[in-house]
Amino acid sequence: MAPRFAWRLRIMFPAWISCALLLTSPCGSLRVLREEISLLADDKDPKCFTRADKDLTCFWKGSNITSYDFYYEYEGEEEKKCTLTHQRVDPDTGLHVCSFPPEDVYLFVEAQIKVTESGTNEPVYERVVNVENQVLLDPPTDVSVSLNGKPQQLKVRWTAPRPGNLQYEIQYSTDKAQAKVSEPQSLVHTLYGLSPGEKYNIAVRAKPDGSSRDGFWSAVVPRPADEIHLNCFTPYLQYVICNWNSEEMEKDTQYTLYYQSRNGDWEVCDHSDVTNTCTFQGWNSSDIIVTVNASSRHQNHTFYKEPISMNRMVLTAPPKHLAGEVNDGKLRHQWEPAVAELADHMVYQIRYSLDNHSGWKV
Repeated sequence: MAPRFAWRLRIMFPAWISCALLLTSPCGSLRVLREEISLLADDKDPKCFTRADKDLTCFWKGSNITSYDFYYEYEGEEEKKCTLTHQRVDPDTGLHVCSFPPEDVYLFVEAQIKVTESGTNEPVYERVVNVENQVLLDPPTDVSVSLNGKPQQLKVRWTAPRPGNLQYEIQYSTDKAQAKVSEPQSLVHTLYGLSPGEKYNIAVRAKPDGSSRDGFWSAVVPRPADEIHLNCFTPYLQYVICNWNSEEMEKDTQYTLYYQSRNGDWEVCDHSDVTNTCTFQGWNSSDIIVTVNASSRHQNHTFYKEPISMNRMVLTAPPKHLAGEVNDGKLRHQWEPAVAELADHMVYQIRYSLDNHSGWKV
């Protein structure tokens, strides 16, 4: 019999990626995340990226008290000036951003870019950009891991962030060691030589393979569910209720919650777009795995929650039929459990306060 592995998908990049700066411009609004700033750390200034070949955004960090001009020019066309937006990062520095108009984004043509100080025309940055070489992909989606019936192996699958020739990197680690392996184009990879009984954290990232497009490594996926404050609980051991907070994401983001059923199939949980809450039938026979996909015009993200157990996420309603009587100077309380089936497993906390006193005692 093949040895069993414990595995879980866990995020593998810094927590501050979830922080965002909202930058607006006459060309529309664009959310430039600190995620992009980190992923483009090795690019020249001004750093430039495209998400879908039809957009181009360039930015750099500069003084808050200095005004800049941004110019771009394609061969055979006149030089144009981009309207910049500015977002303070700290008291001294800020991000200066140019969002190219869609009609000025060309593939396979060099764009001459220069940044100068306003007034003095003193050059600050100059570079040549090809849009097709500045691709910053969304992370892969639907990452899953399964046993393949062979010892010391796990099979990792994922969905491409977009069509085209892409390459992937799979990162996997335990508490003792970490490793990574490349996978050209394929959407499945088998990890070999794993240690039985170890718990593995696995993540995948993507970038163009350099044949017709080039660019930067995407963020790894999945991301931790804590970033959207995903919370799941059961009020009476029959249904699971999950809710999450959408404040960190773009306003047009659409959410889909998936849960893995007892037979291993992934199912979609119907939810309310108003409250970001969904309910599905639970079970006690095994752990429940939940992911949330967040999709918007600019980005797609998958948020993964650690496996949960029905018995460890009980959140009942308050006790009911609370009553009390005073006898010999003592106040005696009585109540009934919210869920009769859980009566033998409940503990209670009583809080009380005197009139005209703001503090509570326990």
